[in-house]
Amino acid sequence: MRYVDFVRQAPCRDADPSLFDATSAEDNLEGLEYCRTCPLWSACDEHIEPAKNSYDGIAVGAVWKDGRIVAMLRARIDYKR
Repeated sequence: MRYVDFVRQAPCRDADPSLFDATSAEDNLEGLEYCRTCPLWSACDEHIEPAKNSYDGIAVGAVWKDGRIVAMLRARIDYKR
């Protein structure tokens, strides 16, 4: 999926960007709610590459700190990397 298509289709596209800045398990609930039903986890991972880019924040249904998962949703166990 092209980046521009990913951005247009992402359920979080109109959300406050600060919701996705969480880097601890305690501060993530509101941002992760956008991920709960998102059908674009693979595209999110492809474009953000959180592990490779030492990402800090919420992406691909998880909270990342320095490219490592510190918290994640349980609802989307079907996601395959």
